[in-house]
Amino acid sequence: KEVVAKMWQRSQEVGLCRVYPTGALSYGLKGEKLTNFKELKEAGAIAITDDGKGVQVDEVFLEALKLAKENDLPILDHSEDESLSLGGAIHLGDVSQKYGVKGIDSMSEAAHVKRGCEMSAKTGAHYHALHVSTKESFKYIREAKAQGHNVTCEVSPHHLILCDEDIKERSDGSLDANYKMNPPLRSRIDREASVEALLDGTVDAIATDHAPHAPHEKENPIEKAPFGIIGLETAFPLIYTYFVKTNKLSLKKCVSLMTRQAADLFKLDHLGDVKIGGIADLAFFDLNEPNEIKTDYFSSKSKNSPFIGHKVYGSAKLTVFEGKVVYNQLES
Repeated sequence: KEVVAKMWQRSQEVGLCRVYPTGALSYGLKGEKLTNFKELKEAGAIAITDDGKGVQVDEVFLEALKLAKENDLPILDHSEDESLSLGGAIHLGDVSQKYGVKGIDSMSEAAHVKRGCEMSAKTGAHYHALHVSTKESFKYIREAKAQGHNVTCEVSPHHLILCDEDIKERSDGSLDANYKMNPPLRSRIDREASVEALLDGTVDAIATDHAPHAPHEKENPIEKAPFGIIGLETAFPLIYTYFVKTNKLSLKKCVSLMTRQAADLFKLDHLGDVKIGGIADLAFFDLNEPNEIKTDYFSSKSKNSPFIGHKVYGSAKLTVFEGKVVYNQLES
C-alpha cells in the first residue's frame, strides 16, 4: 500500500498526466501468496494484476477473483500458461521454424483466457484479459460476453497491424529483437482475428503495453533480448492511420477505445469526456500532416519500436492537463 500511495503522491507532484496505479495480485509476482487487496484499494489501486506474469496455479487465481469480487476490483490478467509457452521467444509457427527460434504456442494464452472466463462466470468477478492476441482467446471472450459474464479485454496496436511474418532480419540474418514482445506477434490468422474483434465490438479498449528497453538490450539475439516494445507515442497515430484513414473505424470510435471505454473498465466516470464543466485533460493531434516514425520521433529515452520507418498521420501537437498546457509543439 505504501508504494501505491507514493505513486499517487508523485504523479500529483509532477503534474504532467493522470496516473492510476494497479496493485500486485501476489507477493513478488510469484503467483503464490495473495496480497491484501483491501489495503491496496484503500491506498488508491484501481485494479489488481501480476502484469507480465501469468498466475500458474488455478486455485490461487480463483481465490484472487473471489477476493477481487469482494473488494469490487477488476483482475487484469496477463494470460500465459508457462507449461505451454516454455520459454519461447516468438510465436510458434512457420517463422520460428524457419529461423530455428523456440516458439510460443498460441494456446499458452488461450488456455488462461478460457480459465479466466470460466472463473469469472463462477465468481461474478470482473475478469479483464490484457493484450489479447489469438483467435482462440477472442472466441472464449465472445462466448463469455454472450452469456452475460463480467469479462472484458483489450488489444494493442502491434497485434492489430503486425504478425510474425513481418519480423525483420538484421544484416547478419538474425531476427530483429525490436519485434519481440509478450504475447508475441502472432500468425496472420490471429492478426486478422484481432482486427475482427476490434471492429465487431468484442474489444473494450486499445492499450499500448508500453515496455521500454535500452538499445544494447535489444541488440542481443532475439532469444536473449528482453520482451517488450514502446508504444505510447505511436498508439494513436498507428490506429488513426491504419484504421480510421482506411475507413475501417470511425474517428469517434477510435478515440472512445483509447479514452472513454478504457476509463469505463475501471469505473473512472469523470474521465474520457469533453464537456462543459468537465476536467480539461485534452490532447490535440494533427490529422493531416504525415510523419515517418524515426528514432528521433520519440521523446522516450527508448527507441525499441518495430514501427520505425512507418509513415503515419496524427502526431501529438498539444497536451492540456487539468486546464494547463504541459506539452506544446504548435507553430506560433
